[in-house]
Amino acid sequence: PAKDAKAPAVQPPAATAAKDAKAPAAPATPAATAPPAKDAKVPAAQAAPAPAAAKDAKSPAAQPPAATAAKDAKAPAAKTAPTPAKAPTPTPAPAKAPPPPPPPPTPQALNSLAYTAYYKAYRDLELKGKYADAIKDYEAVVAQYPKTYYAKTAFTRVIRICENRLNDREKTADAKRRFIKLFPDDDTCANLQYEIAELYTTKPVDHAKQNDELRTFIRNYPEDDRCPRALSKIISNLIYYVKDNDKAAEASHEFLKNYPDDDECLSVQFNLANVIYQTNMKEYGKAIAAYEDYLKKYPESDQCPSLAAQIAACYVGLKEYDKAADTYRRFVAAYPKSSSVYTWRAAIPYLYYANAGQYEKAAKEYEGVLKDFPDHPRNPTTYYYLIWTYYYLREFKKAKDLAEQALAKYPHSDQTSYYEQALEILHREVQRQEKK
Repeated sequence: PAKDAKAPAVQPPAATAAKDAKAPAAPATPAATAPPAKDAKVPAAQAAPAPAAAKDAKSPAAQPPAATAAKDAKAPAAKTAPTPAKAPTPTPAPAKAPPPPPPPPTPQALNSLAYTAYYKAYRDLELKGKYADAIKDYEAVVAQYPKTYYAKTAFTRVIRICENRLNDREKTADAKRRFIKLFPDDDTCANLQYEIAELYTTKPVDHAKQNDELRTFIRNYPEDDRCPRALSKIISNLIYYVKDNDKAAEASHEFLKNYPDDDECLSVQFNLANVIYQTNMKEYGKAIAAYEDYLKKYPESDQCPSLAAQIAACYVGLKEYDKAADTYRRFVAAYPKSSSVYTWRAAIPYLYYANAGQYEKAAKEYEGVLKDFPDHPRNPTTYYYLIWTYYYLREFKKAKDLAEQALAKYPHSDQTSYYEQALEILHREVQRQEKK
């Protein structure tokens, strides 16, 4: 350029940073920048840029140090370079996290695994007679896959092995108890508990143990239809095998209270009366009341005729022989077609003959029996008692004639020899009487 040419001077930084400048100054490009004039004063370069911009500067352009220290500057520029901060201690990289656990197997997958283990135990062990090993493997299926269908199936195989292959009652009972404990909500649990009780009816029979298991059945499954039958079995075992009449009476009262409309009430009431009779022979009144209560509740029962002897025996125990005889008469009238009618009729004179010494009443009753049942097979015995009844009445001639009649009618009966002995005695007594 010419020496005196006036090129546009580059504006100093202060002009660029004017307070109300609305647009940033265009940066100078190398092509547009003219060399400075000869006498132009170029500001010296600053050692370091000021850290803060002017207060109201709207332009984003960086301000040189002179403008930064101008109006509105709040802090003086640092005269010395800041001390460099210490480099932070490097943090070690975190340990690599373990991979997440695999998702749990689905129920279908567990059931499939259980089936595989179950079938392997069945095929490779049980079918080959390796029962002990099969039981272990079946139990392993239950332990590993307790919620699957094949857990129950496997334990059912354990029960069947113990019951049908090993024929071990205690192992079978234990296996069934364990099944009930493992699967208490299974529909087969009630049956299994009842089956445990039934195990003790086989040799060697253990009635006390059976009663314990039946009690467990009643306690755990009170709504089961077999509870009345179970309690009835307990009562029978207590009476006839365990020989504990006190507990039998308690169980009988429990039955009649809990199952008043059950068919088993009939036999339970009958057994209760017998228990009362056998337990305390001095409390005949209670026994009579129990028997009469049974007759009132179950007048059509087949057991009723058998109560005649029990009630009469209680009256005999009380030495009320007329009431005992009346009991037999009542039964004769109530059950005229019973096979026991002859027994009852013959028992009446025996009461007078053996217990009361009322021989006249006895003779009259015996004669009525022979008249009403002329061909009964037990008449030879009735003749025998009638002969001796007349003997005690000192009617020796009548007794002798009756003995001869009986001997002629029943020459081969079991009583024949007794007739002959009676005839010898009576013949002497008749002769003695005639001499007087």
